[in-house]
Amino acid sequence: MSGSRQRIALVVPFFGRDLRGRKERFAFAFATHLALEGLNLDVLTTTATDEAPDANSFYPGTDLTEPFPVLRFGVNAPDRVAYEDAVLAAGSGPSLALLDERVRSPDLLAHVRAAAQRYEAFLFLDISVPTTVRSLPDVAERAILVPLLDDGPVERLPDVAEMVARARMILCSTEAEASLLGELFGTAARARTRILGLGVDRVPPEELPAERVHRLTRGQHYVLLVGDDPLARAQLDASGVRVVVLSAVEERDRAAFFAGARAVAVTGAGAGFVPEVAEAWAYGKAVLAAENAPGAAALVRATGGGVVVSPESWTAAVHELPDDDALALLARRGTAYLAAAGGWQRVAAQTSDAIDALAALEDGRSRDSLLAQVAYLYPQVQRQRRTIEAMRVSRFWQLRDAWFAVKRRLGIGPATDPVPAPSTEDRAAELAALGDPYQLFREHHRLRVEDADRMRRVVRFLPRQISFGIVIEARGSGNDALGVLRSLRDQVYENWTAYVLVDDAADADGADDLRTLAADDARIVLVPPGGDRFGDADMIGGLRPQDRLEPHALFEFALALQDEADVVYCDEDRLDDRGVPRDPWFKPDWSPETLLTRDYVGALCVMRRDLLERAGGVRDVFESAQWYDALLRVTEHTDRVAHVPQVLCHRGERSRVERTDQKLAVEAALLRRGETATLRPTDCGIDVRFSVPGDERVCVVIPTRDRADLLGPCIGSLFERTAYRDFDVLVVDNGSREDATLELLARWEREQPERFRVLRDPAPFNYPRLNNEAVRAAGAPFVVLLNNDTEVLTPDWMEAMLGQARRPQIGAVGATLVYGDGTVQHAGVVLGILGLAGHAHRFLPATAPGYHCGLQLDTNYLAVTGACMMIESRKYWEVGGLDETLAVSYNDVDLCLKLRRAGYRNVFVADARLYHYESKSRGTDDTLAKVTRATEEVETLRTRWPGWAARDPYYNPNLTVDAEDFGLRL
Repeated sequence: MSGSRQRIALVVPFFGRDLRGRKERFAFAFATHLALEGLNLDVLTTTATDEAPDANSFYPGTDLTEPFPVLRFGVNAPDRVAYEDAVLAAGSGPSLALLDERVRSPDLLAHVRAAAQRYEAFLFLDISVPTTVRSLPDVAERAILVPLLDDGPVERLPDVAEMVARARMILCSTEAEASLLGELFGTAARARTRILGLGVDRVPPEELPAERVHRLTRGQHYVLLVGDDPLARAQLDASGVRVVVLSAVEERDRAAFFAGARAVAVTGAGAGFVPEVAEAWAYGKAVLAAENAPGAAALVRATGGGVVVSPESWTAAVHELPDDDALALLARRGTAYLAAAGGWQRVAAQTSDAIDALAALEDGRSRDSLLAQVAYLYPQVQRQRRTIEAMRVSRFWQLRDAWFAVKRRLGIGPATDPVPAPSTEDRAAELAALGDPYQLFREHHRLRVEDADRMRRVVRFLPRQISFGIVIEARGSGNDALGVLRSLRDQVYENWTAYVLVDDAADADGADDLRTLAADDARIVLVPPGGDRFGDADMIGGLRPQDRLEPHALFEFALALQDEADVVYCDEDRLDDRGVPRDPWFKPDWSPETLLTRDYVGALCVMRRDLLERAGGVRDVFESAQWYDALLRVTEHTDRVAHVPQVLCHRGERSRVERTDQKLAVEAALLRRGETATLRPTDCGIDVRFSVPGDERVCVVIPTRDRADLLGPCIGSLFERTAYRDFDVLVVDNGSREDATLELLARWEREQPERFRVLRDPAPFNYPRLNNEAVRAAGAPFVVLLNNDTEVLTPDWMEAMLGQARRPQIGAVGATLVYGDGTVQHAGVVLGILGLAGHAHRFLPATAPGYHCGLQLDTNYLAVTGACMMIESRKYWEVGGLDETLAVSYNDVDLCLKLRRAGYRNVFVADARLYHYESKSRGTDDTLAKVTRATEEVETLRTRWPGWAARDPYYNPNLTVDAEDFGLRL
């Protein structure tokens, strides 16, 4: 909601709910989801004239039928007819053929010019139409461009290039579109570009008109054809495979034809902007992308979500389509990309962030100046406040308060105390003024009155009206529950019921106040022992009496539930003894291994009622961990878990899960799942050490070239300090020549003939190839990829890693790697920071707890370093091993991402600890050749994994991208 307090104008050439063009469809969905994100949005668009009505024949004026105002302006000629004529002329004539005065809308231009100060930002959508091109210069300092590039003739005109050069920021749907932008308009434009992702509005299966598709196709399998490439169409028709052309499909049947297709072929237009690819993946269909449709082809290559087809090979491609299971596997890869880097909610959030960034460019210097002034004045204010607070405890002040109270009752005094006690918000604002990062963050993201009003207007447009049931444990709490009930009654989203669990005794503490409140609001239901806790609500969650909700909490949850999630949770913080929110927890997206070690989901969390009841409901026997236990059980039946990355719940200091209760819940979960582990309660949570049988062979693979000074301690520490005994060591000697190294290897071959081997490979250094060859030769069910500049610290490191690696759902397992000075070198890899990736908690003391115990308990990450990585050999080869085209860097990250795409989760094991003297054996990238190679490897990873490179699901978007310390993103 960061951009929600600003007023935004969306300038779009053609706009309407029923328009069918790919850009028009994008425009309407884009505007709708920006409004759902909470932006105060006006749409500025054109309309055709009465003389030549067409598909855009709306009347000029203001349209209030959408969840945002739509201001339509007339044009000097029928806009769509003139636009199409001008596009044809642009291919051969000068730019004036396109940007003729008669094509544009003088009224729209005049409004943009007059409203320049009314809007904080202008979003210009689609640069191929004169409306956009001619409107931008008047507000260039506040302009954000959403180009929707197709590489048409219009986009190569000088007028368009000038507009691109003047925009402050550019938002592209994919990396392919951003690359095309750089190719057309240069590196300066590319440097101002952010990636939005592609949004898809997926129609639920039960609402699809499948019978019409069956009737029109006569039940035959078909390929859905997108684009206008006549050569591809001719080849497909000649293949004998039934082809349905998307442009010939009625709009009402569009989603059904995507859902019923065997595969979707994307041809013709789409050099950068390719929404149909995302639409295909949303309905679980593999994509056949034409090689000469570079936008679609780039996405398919990057994700593995289909097949790239050369222009002459369409007939062979459709004849050689793999079976349905293989097509489904390809589609799942595309769906995984959408989950990580797509969806309208993400597109809207990214746009909101861009608007905030634009405002920050203007506000930065003035804000710094203001904070400096406030910091100067603060000590003086505090001195006066201390004087007043000292006076408040005096007898004189007590008499004063009584006198003012009498005057107010008689109606002859001021309505409020002229010197009121400071409120919670006052104290928070003071802390913000002093530079407290979290209070600054809260001030920047505070919900405004106009935001709440706008959300109330949006609620009625939500396709699914979700009902929430909030269970409040008020037994023995007296009046404590009144505060949380007040925060519920303040909700923007009003479709909720509070089920307040009360004591049986009629005279229990607070009973009268609760009965009065329940009589005043039918949504508050008092539930005696044994009563119905859930009612008929769609979603059920629990709160403690000390908890408080932000007014838009349930609204944000209702938005998240539009995508059919079964569980939704949010970020949270803690209220101190003065009621000031502190200690925020900006959480990762769904992380099962993290949840097993601590209740990171916390409150507020809601679960689908029918699923919760099927899983056994909420069990009082787990006491403070009863909702944690319920979540563990529910998520054994579903992985459709959504995370709202906003602090929507403030938890009281007493609102905590006791370690003994949590341990009982974890024990019960492991028993249900057929897993065994040793559990150790800690100050942070539960340290879960999965059991190992002791007879599973582990092969430790160590590539090296010389450097006996590093390799010797590494091998020695393995054999001398590792408690787990069923392992062997395979050193890959990449051309060692030094006598010391050769003697070292020979000595260990003599001393450990059954457990130490050397594989000699003198070819040029290629880290993935060396490891791949070694894993082939290892012959063990599990392998550890280990750098030669490491040393074992904790004897049980291998057992701890093996406990996770042998679990069916786990891919790569990483360890805590420590510098020689005792600080952290690696505790998980985070993508999307420091340009591409960084190591969690780097340079923190290894003895520190880390961000919410991230250095002490097992934690899910998107990737872990290959400097010490354990993996089951079967899973290693299932995803193809390390990519040998990434000769030095990021091959480990790439392997982890392939594992994640294949459905495995990667995990960091905190108890496995080794020293790591980073890159001592290979050196640093300090030559031109090394820098060039490193740059190419970075770009390869960005291109191959664009979604995860931009947004790591295990790293909260409110945390910094400029450091590895989990600081706030201010």
